[in-house]
Amino acid sequence: MVKRVAGRAVLVLALFSLVLSAQEQEAPVFKSTFPEAIKTIFDGLAKTNASNGIYNIQYVNSFFFPGEQSVFVNLLFTADLDAETTELKDKAKAKHDEFVASEQKKIEEFNKKAKKEEDKKTFMPPTLAYPPAFHVMYVRFVKDGNIIEEHRANIPFDDQKTEYYSFGIVMNPGDFDVYMVVNRTDNLQYGTRIMKLTVPQLTITDILKPKAKLEISTPVFYKEDYKQLTQAAGMEFQVKKNSYVFNPQNSEYFPYIGAAFQFKASDTPILSFFISGIVMVQGENPCDITIKMEIRRGKDSVLKFGELKQKTPMFWQPIEFTKAEKDFKKTPIPAGDYTLKIELKDNNNPGDKGKGEADIPFKISE
Repeated sequence: MVKRVAGRAVLVLALFSLVLSAQEQEAPVFKSTFPEAIKTIFDGLAKTNASNGIYNIQYVNSFFFPGEQSVFVNLLFTADLDAETTELKDKAKAKHDEFVASEQKKIEEFNKKAKKEEDKKTFMPPTLAYPPAFHVMYVRFVKDGNIIEEHRANIPFDDQKTEYYSFGIVMNPGDFDVYMVVNRTDNLQYGTRIMKLTVPQLTITDILKPKAKLEISTPVFYKEDYKQLTQAAGMEFQVKKNSYVFNPQNSEYFPYIGAAFQFKASDTPILSFFISGIVMVQGENPCDITIKMEIRRGKDSVLKFGELKQKTPMFWQPIEFTKAEKDFKKTPIPAGDYTLKIELKDNNNPGDKGKGEADIPFKISE
């Protein structure tokens, strides 16, 4: 079963393309100046070309949104920081409690010596306040041996288990080396990592460029619908935890992560991708695409979805892994390996060039 949310997809595409296009015409991306100690770490990382393994920093995935000439990139990574953060929080609390006990004792001793009741003091213990962060991420983007840009941001922490961290940045298509340093704010330990990043040809210009057939970008499945942030995210470089933020749209996304798509039959993931090679025309429906989808297990058809009419290059649809029986009851498809087959037809471009297809393998777990 597929639920229609085409109107929202139109709003999403129009909003981020306009805002990101405007952003690309503004001043160049801010170039931060790292502390000398951090610069030395980066210099060593570039010379050895080897990560030090501390914090087990790992690349997870990247997600992309098109702009007029550039691409908005969200890079996801993991780092084993939870245990150390808990330890540092415990130390901060112990220091706070020690201070409170010491001050309380001073007040009690003073009050014992006070001759009048009105001379006695009342102690109001301060609220425990943690620092803004226990770790800072420094990141440098290198292309063909040249530093393109560099940024830094505090790594957020809370009481929830960390699934991954993310940050967003506007970049041109191409291949980059991403050098990362995660440094403790007390400078007693740091972890390093070098990652490879390929930013695809996914600008608005690329999407509208004529092709031999319709194509889709790398598909993404989301756990839930995106959320509009109550406060403006702005374009300040920041690290997020367990989600990523698309700043120009001021919205928060929650993707499934990992290389393989694996779901439970009870899940309703939202499938998203961009369609390129389409023909845009003047009129009420500048984009007119018909989409057919079918789930197969091997060569056997398991589930067919109703035909969809797409009015924007951005596809955004929730998918249910259930079949409607004759008695209208929904039956989940059994566990196993499947393929979601997608057929595309551009109604503004008759002929084979206006067609395309794609296969998305996925797995239903027990």
